[in-house]
Amino acid sequence: MMFKVPIHFRRMVDRRLWWGILNEGSQKLNILNSGFSVVAAAATVLLTPDANRVVASQVYGYARRFAKIGIAVALVDSLHEGLSSPSLLSASIALKAVAVNDEICRSISENDGIDADLQCIDDSGEQGNKTVARACCSLLSKLAGSDMNKSAIVEKGGMDGLIKVSARFSDDPSVLQEVVYYMRSFLEIPRQYAAHAIEAGAGDLAIQAMQKFPGAHQMQRNSCLMI
Repeated sequence: MMFKVPIHFRRMVDRRLWWGILNEGSQKLNILNSGFSVVAAAATVLLTPDANRVVASQVYGYARRFAKIGIAVALVDSLHEGLSSPSLLSASIALKAVAVNDEICRSISENDGIDADLQCIDDSGEQGNKTVARACCSLLSKLAGSDMNKSAIVEKGGMDGLIKVSARFSDDPSVLQEVVYYMRSFLEIPRQYAAHAIEAGAGDLAIQAMQKFPGAHQMQRNSCLMI
């Protein structure tokens, strides 16, 4: 099941309470480890804009503070545990929420976050775990917001890995949508990444997705933009 923050939790969460837990937890790894899913949920709540709770302008500042106290690194550590980690799904969603600027995206890469994410994508394909595949592909799209990370993803064979996982989940439009969205970003600018995407099979993926899922309007749109 896709990780979701219950609506009553979103309404009742006290930013000061969770901020205290996260600050204490950054100094005591056992707190982070024992309640990691809750910590990840709190991070996701605080970093998701909401008209009644957190305005979009606050999210950037919160994310930088999270990164500064080491939450991003703790989330990456959970990714390194792979599909055996019970916190993998919540960690990947929270990490995507934390990665709001180039500096944070690069710091995640420097802690081998891209390697861990690509491995999780590959393993999710091998094990048929479409929920993890979808979440980790979505995270990769966010990390690719940094040009340096784009280069790293290409060098690490990320394009081939995404095409491979899209083939394994060719009947699931939710996974294909994340892959198509990611490829679209590489086919825009800068141009040198377009060649890598085409060589990996992005063009064929776009055409097949359009033919197979005519009712998936967002994927149709992204596929058209890719082409």
